[in-house]
Amino acid sequence: MKNVLFKILLCLSLHATAQPNPDHIHEAIEHITSQFDSHNIVAIGETHDKVEVTDFYIELLGNKEFRKKVNVIVLEMGNQLFQPVLDDYIDGKEVEKETLYKLWRDHTSCMLNGSDNTGMIRLLEAIRSQNLVSDHKIRAIAADPDIDWNKVNCLEEFYKYLGSRDEYYTDIVRKYILNDSKKGLIIMGNSHFNKQRTASMKERNLQNPITALKKESSTELYLLNILSSSSFPNEKLKEVLKRTVITTKDPWLGNLKVGSPFIKDAKLAEQTDGIIYLGMKNDLSTEEVAPFNDVDYEKELERRNGLERCKD
Repeated sequence: MKNVLFKILLCLSLHATAQPNPDHIHEAIEHITSQFDSHNIVAIGETHDKVEVTDFYIELLGNKEFRKKVNVIVLEMGNQLFQPVLDDYIDGKEVEKETLYKLWRDHTSCMLNGSDNTGMIRLLEAIRSQNLVSDHKIRAIAADPDIDWNKVNCLEEFYKYLGSRDEYYTDIVRKYILNDSKKGLIIMGNSHFNKQRTASMKERNLQNPITALKKESSTELYLLNILSSSSFPNEKLKEVLKRTVITTKDPWLGNLKVGSPFIKDAKLAEQTDGIIYLGMKNDLSTEEVAPFNDVDYEKELERRNGLERCKD
């Protein structure tokens, strides 16, 4: 009945000239959950630091069918060095805020952050809360390289970790999902999740996590990307209901060639299985800024930003 009602609302919302075919548009939570019946991994290429994106994940986590099927969520913005801390927190144990926050304060891209990761905080709180009341617990895995900033004193020592982020993320998925025969939701920025490699990656013989994982014989992977590109023809989507998935089986969407975060020379059907539509780009709001309020950490960030090349 729910599907029938959704299709009726969808058809009413689409005007005559709208391009996506209703047959290829699905309610997002239900669609993602159903993919775990035939896939061991569902990957979401995300737009970072958006309230609507975090809210969507939290609603997904609260879905009973999703929780029955999924064992693991792999997160980009967390230093694997602090996995034991994350495990304790997700299990409902008391963890000091300053210790938990090391997950993102000390990951490889920490210099890009001007405040604490509000979206990450909200998402981890939701996973913890759901685990406290559910018989089927979901484990959250931090998938950024295990950099120890106390041992990083020059740029090359830092670059060793920064340059291995995609490879390290892939190894984490192998370890915690494929090797353990689990089912997992994996989340990373849009620029990392694509079924195709950029020309630069091909020249350097590099893989992204999706292209690497799809080579694994044990991988059944379904990829969705959250709509974020400014070059995407959003006007065709104005009447589409929010929180829907438009699959690239749709002729209009699948044949599109658009720019960042996608590869402009390839059709979307060659790059992803579908788009998660949460609204027009201007509809998405940035997560509230949470200042560090930590003098010692801000001094440490200055040190990291001032690293120089290693001396021979």
